Amino acid sequence: MCSNACGRPGSQDSSFAWKFCVQLLLLGFLLPTWLGAVEIKVSEEPVVALVGHDAVLHCSFSPEANFSLNELSLFWQVTDTNQRVHGFTKGQDQPAYQDSPYANRTALFYDQLAHGNMSLLLRRVQISDEGSFTCFVKARDFSRAAVTLQMA
Repeated sequence: MCSNACGRPGSQDSSFAWKFCVQLLLLGFLLPTWLGAVEIKVSEEPVVALVGHDAVLHCSFSPEANFSLNELSLFWQVTDTNQRVHGFTKGQDQPAYQDSPYANRTALFYDQLAHGNMSLLLRRVQISDEGSFTCFVKARDFSRAAVTLQMA
């Protein structure tokens, strides 16, 4: 976009145009932060688990000072199939959100939610659990990130 609109660097008319394009690019990177976008952090390395054991899928963000759990909506899904793994809104778990393969096998770290820890405890890991899980977080704005579970 800027290469067409801004001309070539060094030409007489391009100085203002290039400065404008740089400002637009910076605005594109900074605007989500200014609007309260949530930056989610997940492990880049796969979580390795043994069948039958528990696994923790890490997901976190840095909440604002005046953050309230009543503003938080948190959902975990299997990335490829959109199977619903766990849901939490308005300060409460949402069992109706959970699909049957994950019933009674998941939990959040409730004492850590207010600090931005959205990690999921997956109990009694099964071979069918292997794959990518996506953590969806809405705290004023919506964000998501995926973490991979791998069997040992």
